[in-house]
Amino acid sequence: MAPLYVHPKCKTQMRCKKNEVYVIEVATFGPAAIWSADLWACPTCNERMIAGFGLNPIAEHYEENFAAHLANAKGSDHAYYC
Repeated sequence: MAPLYVHPKCKTQMRCKKNEVYVIEVATFGPAAIWSADLWACPTCNERMIAGFGLNPIAEHYEENFAAHLANAKGSDHAYYC
C-alpha cells in the first residue's frame, strides 16, 4: 500500500512527483552519506517534501566509492542537501 501524505494547509493529498531523488546528508566535515528517496508535492500549492527513504544510504563517506556516487548525485537534476 502506498503511503498517504496530506498537506495540512491545503487539506489535499500530496502526490509523488519523482521517485529516486538523491538526498546528500551533510555533516560538519562535508557530505557524509547519500540517500535515495521520493519527492512529493501538493497539487494545489506545489509545496514539496521528501519522504520514503531507503533503509540504508546508497553510500557513506568512508566507503571507497563515495566520491563517484557523490559526483553522480551532484550531476543529477534531483539532488537535495540536508
